[in-house]
Amino acid sequence: MKTYLPAGLLDFPSAIQSTYQRNETVRVLYRGVFVARSKGRALPEALLAKLEWYPEVVSTMLVDALLREIDVKSILDQPVVCFRVLVENFGELVTSLEPRLLAHSEAAEMILGLRRRAAGGETQADGAYLECMIDDPNRLIRSLGSDEHSDLRRQDIQADSIGRKYEGAAWSYCFLESHPGECLDASLLESLKSSDEYAYLAARTLRDRQVDASVWSPLLANVVNPRWAFHILRDDLAGNQLGHFMQVIAQSPPWMVEFCIVAGLRDNALDQVYQDTVRRSFQHPCIDELHSWYHENLLRRLAV
Repeated sequence: MKTYLPAGLLDFPSAIQSTYQRNETVRVLYRGVFVARSKGRALPEALLAKLEWYPEVVSTMLVDALLREIDVKSILDQPVVCFRVLVENFGELVTSLEPRLLAHSEAAEMILGLRRRAAGGETQADGAYLECMIDDPNRLIRSLGSDEHSDLRRQDIQADSIGRKYEGAAWSYCFLESHPGECLDASLLESLKSSDEYAYLAARTLRDRQVDASVWSPLLANVVNPRWAFHILRDDLAGNQLGHFMQVIAQSPPWMVEFCIVAGLRDNALDQVYQDTVRRSFQHPCIDELHSWYHENLLRRLAV
């Protein structure tokens, strides 16, 4: 389960693709693109929906000129997916894709981390990427360097969060993270609820500080994104909302498979989750991949 984010955050689910059926699926994707291009038509919505879960295929097709960026604009407009497309062929695509990604602080954080790993540490170009995170103090704090100037800047941001704690979920979480002894007022909690990501992070932080669940559990009531439902379930934050989050994640087979793996679900528990996911997401682009993954898992169980 490869991720390009710190703090235990996962950006993209990929385990569902690790089946014997994958090569055939990729062939079908290529065939669909060839047919559309040969007829001079735009890619069908169903094909685009499928390609969204195969950024490595999109990346190769862009490099090989089988696709143009305009053909997959709906995919590239999603920062996390676009970043995954870039990663697969960084040298070939960086000039065209990096500028559009730097408009999104999460993607900027991932690109900076990727560049630092390639360089073996901080670089002189880091400042340009840090400025792209200016609207998210938490990503900026995480990404600043290890020198004295960076430490002072971190302190300044944390101090600023006192007066800016109601300016959106990112600033609310920055205040919560950097001022653990402060009172949690209703306005701060309401601000945190406006973002699935920061509602999850705040709940995790408060749980780890041994704050009573009655305080942080309501933060999660509005979470409807399967990605963050996965994190909530993985980190055992669901509490009495377990049924809700299982329903949310059941709408996304890729994220459900990631959860089944990290939770170590087996036998009857896995069977029940699979059946519920099929009922709730039978129209999802990756429903066939879910069937393949489950059936391969079943065969391994029978072979034991």
